Amino acid sequence: MESETPADDSRVIADDVNRPKWDNKIQYLLSCIGFAVGFGNVWRFPYLCQTYGGGAFLIPYVIALVFEGIPIFHLELAIGQRLRKGSTGVWTQISPYLGGLELIEECHKSTATNFFWYRHTLNISADITQSGPLLWWMVLCLTICWIVVYICTIRGIESTGKAIYVTTTFPYLILTVFLIYGLTLPGAVDGLAYLFTPDAICWFKQTQVGILGNPRANDCEKDAIIIAAVNSLTSMYASIPIFSILGFKATMGYWDCLDRIVYSLLSASGAGLAFIVFTEAVVKMPGSQAWSVLFFIMLFNLGLSSMFGLVQGVLTPLIEFPTVTKYLTKEAVCGIICLLSFLLGLCFTLRSGSYWLEVFDGYVGSMPLLVIAFFEVIGVIFIYGMKRFCDDVKWMTGRPVRFYWKASWQIISPVLMAAIFLAYISIQRAPSYSAWNPDYEHFPVKEQKAYPGWIVFICALLAITPCAIIPMGAINHLRKTMWAKKEKQALHPSDNTNT
Repeated sequence: MESETPADDSRVIADDVNRPKWDNKIQYLLSCIGFAVGFGNVWRFPYLCQTYGGGAFLIPYVIALVFEGIPIFHLELAIGQRLRKGSTGVWTQISPYLGGLELIEECHKSTATNFFWYRHTLNISADITQSGPLLWWMVLCLTICWIVVYICTIRGIESTGKAIYVTTTFPYLILTVFLIYGLTLPGAVDGLAYLFTPDAICWFKQTQVGILGNPRANDCEKDAIIIAAVNSLTSMYASIPIFSILGFKATMGYWDCLDRIVYSLLSASGAGLAFIVFTEAVVKMPGSQAWSVLFFIMLFNLGLSSMFGLVQGVLTPLIEFPTVTKYLTKEAVCGIICLLSFLLGLCFTLRSGSYWLEVFDGYVGSMPLLVIAFFEVIGVIFIYGMKRFCDDVKWMTGRPVRFYWKASWQIISPVLMAAIFLAYISIQRAPSYSAWNPDYEHFPVKEQKAYPGWIVFICALLAITPCAIIPMGAINHLRKTMWAKKEKQALHPSDNTNT
């Protein structure tokens, strides 16, 4: 027997037959996984896992995943599926005051790989303030990437859904090949020992992504669990071949001091792990050229699938504005998004671009996401209403909402996020960065430098602006409401007198 539709509500719109939808459930799940899984799973997770405790780190990781990551992801999927709107539309419909929630001599000292990466590929400056000219080869690569993204997202999910079959599945194929081969290499066990050996516990990660385009009667609870589980397991799956191959590199060159060398190898993260340490390891493997090509094609596909999600997340709410669709086609809006993104990305093609990448990675993608997720929970559970939301989820999934979800949404997730926010604020230190400076007395060790004042201001701006949009949206709505009330009183003074 079908569940009854919830009572009519002016804030809930009917299904729009013109809204593009996924061709099938597999395409939808692959798209969600592709949007969630990215560079962080391959080059950031292994570094943080080892640095902050190895196997013991998995305890706080799983706690955060179970009581924060999955519940918030389920909440995002469910509210988007129920209200059938883009990110901005969803929060405006819950409450107009939440409308702002989503508008938010070197070669002799350094190794050959380090020298090639920093001097030839990046031609990096010794200081973040020394920008230098745009590097034409990096501008060319950036252009090609955004052209590919535009072609694959030109029709929204109608075109993205086709490309995602390749960009999502191919990285798993390559990781599997690396996994099988990596485990057969000498020293693989030593690398894995550093991955799983328990140490201090002091790390946390929370992953979330919101997506729309499903029919209303869809089991969003099962989707949230599957996608979140695949995203987290991918991090572990990617860590095993990474650490196996790094253990092989350490074993090949440093039998007599294995412990010190393995730890120093694993101390790299981000682009350093992917383009320096891992590259040095692959060079020592038989058939190194083939392995290198496969590895970097995998990274390219990971980046593409993540960019599909970012573009789609901006495109969907924009095409819901009548003012936009009145003058521009979907293809034109998508082109403008990609063009603006390309122009913003030019700052990363400067000689100081690598330093700016660290700035954006450290200050845009951490605390703002936590604050936004906190207000998402508050908006849905305490403004939209817990009972009303649970009734919607029951109608969509055909099952009553379990106690675990209710406890996570109402108490555990908000408390966890508040605690993490306070801990983050309490341990903040003066912002600094590591510069590749050949004139530094301890080179090739990177020189630690403090950011100049104007860059500290930019860092603060990057962290605060996404969060500030929330109260700005509420203030703007309040201003409009008060203005409308004054106009009404001016046009109908008698009504005010009678009251």
